[in-house]
Amino acid sequence: ESTAQLVGDSDVILIAMNTIQVYCEIPDIVASTFSFLRTVVTIENNQLHYLELAQKVLSAMKDNPNDDRVQSDGCHLLAELPKSRALKSLFQSESTEMILVAAAKEFPDLCKNAIDGIFFRNRFLVNA
Repeated sequence: ESTAQLVGDSDVILIAMNTIQVYCEIPDIVASTFSFLRTVVTIENNQLHYLELAQKVLSAMKDNPNDDRVQSDGCHLLAELPKSRALKSLFQSESTEMILVAAAKEFPDLCKNAIDGIFFRNRFLVNA
């Protein structure tokens, strides 16, 4: 059984969000947590924590602007979050746009496609 199945997907997301917050200044831990979360969000049906998760991911990306793994894994994790009105509002905010555009400029090969997908999906989100 996977870790998510043993403790519950929502619990895993809460533990991961706490890890991101506590270890935000250690890029390797943050990036590894993002990579792990990508496997969980694809199976998670409970969207309760996704807005808070996205905010923590963006905060970690802002705190680690020069770390390619944090930027890349953060962008790809955000791109895999399910559509929702709350996330649409977050992704359309000026502060979020600044963080994502900076990542795309700094690491275009790693981040640009994921960020383009985020902007496209949330700009044209209908009936989420």
